[in-house]
Amino acid sequence: MSPPNAIPRPSSLPPDDPRDAVLRRHNQILLSLAKSTELDGSDLQRAWRLLTEAAAHGIGTERASIWFFDEGRTRIELVDLHEASKSAHSAGFVLKSADYPAYFAALAEDRTIAASDARSHVATREFKTGYLEPLDIHSMLEAPIRRRGKVVGVLCHEHVGEQRTFSREEEQLAASIADLVARTLDDRDRLAAEHAMREANRELEEHKARLEQEVAERTRALAERNAENQELIRRLRTAVEQLSSPVLELWEDVLAVPVIGVVDSERAAMLVERVLADVAHRNARFVLIDLTGVDVVDTGTADRLVKLARAVELLGARCVLTGLQPLVAQTLVDLGADFGELETLRNLKQGLVHALQHQRSRREQTRGLESAPAPRR
Repeated sequence: MSPPNAIPRPSSLPPDDPRDAVLRRHNQILLSLAKSTELDGSDLQRAWRLLTEAAAHGIGTERASIWFFDEGRTRIELVDLHEASKSAHSAGFVLKSADYPAYFAALAEDRTIAASDARSHVATREFKTGYLEPLDIHSMLEAPIRRRGKVVGVLCHEHVGEQRTFSREEEQLAASIADLVARTLDDRDRLAAEHAMREANRELEEHKARLEQEVAERTRALAERNAENQELIRRLRTAVEQLSSPVLELWEDVLAVPVIGVVDSERAAMLVERVLADVAHRNARFVLIDLTGVDVVDTGTADRLVKLARAVELLGARCVLTGLQPLVAQTLVDLGADFGELETLRNLKQGLVHALQHQRSRREQTRGLESAPAPRR
């Protein structure tokens, strides 16, 4: 059974020009290898098998093999040996550089080593006792495998049984197949680089996706935290506003509003709304607005307080200002602020006493009216 992608053998050769026929035969072998998809670097063992079979067939030797140096260049290891008569492949044999110095030196210098008498050739005679004689090898054709100007291995052709001479065309074929070995290694590296690039791009995309997800999650978390902070600020502001201007029920029908800090337009609107709501809800008769905690006033503040007092009076209650500080009173005078008929007292205590007296007087008037005799008709 012929192996897959076996090298085709020509059915006939021109009898009048043997050299031209050999060249055509070698070119046919090289063309078949060039078209083969098994030399794309994806499966090196399959590629080595195809190349050693082509080498043995093209050169006409019993044995063809591919060897590679280790990283330290201390030895070469057999990656594939094709034995034509057996149609067999094997691997794993190792040769140490230190045991064959002349051979390894020749590989570095020559394009090919054609040893018709391998047992006496200066480059190969070191193999005589331990390798050539036991295997009945008489002739060798070696083609160094070079990559980027450096010898990385050797394509070896071994003829058994008798000596033979290798032609210039056979040396060129051996060198060309050795170049195909190097090209297959380059393709292997290219595939590995492309795979590494794809993996790097995949990892980059995954990392990018993770980063985008993390950014989205952090953005969402920050938005939620910002919303929580805004709500907290709103609650704190409300609490501060309530504490700075609470509406207190000092006595029945008497409310007190201690004002602290600056009364701007926004705060004044809130104060009016709260005070009027409490006056209506509690049916208050007096509202004491205490300004003890106000250190700075202007005409705008005075105007807002007057409007608050008028709004309270529209609900049927009386409004009294208490706790004006001397500096504040002097500022209001200098500004020409007009409180109109709005009552002012020294402090909250006086305001409460004033409110209670007013309520007592009102109750007495009410009882007097109720006890007076009805007029005669």
